Amino acid sequence: MGYLVLRPRTTSPYAIGTRRWVPPTFITVGLLGVAWLIVYYIAGSSVPFMNTLGNWNILIGMAGMAGAFIIATLWK
Repeated sequence: MGYLVLRPRTTSPYAIGTRRWVPPTFITVGLLGVAWLIVYYIAGSSVPFMNTLGNWNILIGMAGMAGAFIIATLWK
């Protein structure tokens, strides 16, 4: 009757190295990039630090969206 011995689970959904953080992270980073561009185009001249950055705001927004795509490649 040795085959009925209960064994502990070797995997867990919360085990070290899981990638459950990837979907919320890439969605958040992507939306922040899009939101940065929207705010820049609508009210960029009214926001003091955005006005100082000038066209670098476009690079910041695009970097957020590119970062989201890079993070999305980690999703299994």
